[in-house]
Amino acid sequence: MLATERGELLFRDYGVSGIMVLDLSRVARPGSTISLDFFPDVDALAMEGFLAERIRTLGWRSAGTFFNGMLHTRIGQAVLRVAEVSSDTPGTSLDALALARLLKDFRLAVTGTGDPAQAQVTRGGAALGEFDAVTLASRVAPGVFAAGEVLDVDGRCGGFNLHWAWASGIVAGRGAAAHAAGIPA
Repeated sequence: MLATERGELLFRDYGVSGIMVLDLSRVARPGSTISLDFFPDVDALAMEGFLAERIRTLGWRSAGTFFNGMLHTRIGQAVLRVAEVSSDTPGTSLDALALARLLKDFRLAVTGTGDPAQAQVTRGGAALGEFDAVTLASRVAPGVFAAGEVLDVDGRCGGFNLHWAWASGIVAGRGAAAHAAGIPA
């Protein structure tokens, strides 16, 4: 396991998104697998018991409506598709254990990143080792100062990237001003 996140998840026509996915995108790469737990506060045994009771009391429903009131319709359809259960399957024929396992470990393959134009933060940039930590002056190109995403720094969602942009901008600006005035750092 590379990372664990908890929070909101958005299902989009192109894949998944949301703060949780943005934070996971810092470590996930194509070929990675995301495991979703749709009920993180319910342990697997309790989930199986809940579904068994639901099958007992709502067995008259078809599989296509079994998750109504419990999951968004499209998520329920996706769970059934992965379970290889037709939407017209009688509710009494559902397997509580198999469904519980899917609800606790629904897997999505990471195939890549989204459109860069939609990105909130980008990775990469100039290596930090090439810049003075006190002034953000380039060690390679005298008189060049860098800040924000120009440098290889990125953080979690929650304002960290904005804070880095502003704070490094202040540091680099002061460093550049001192350099222009001929004042040693």
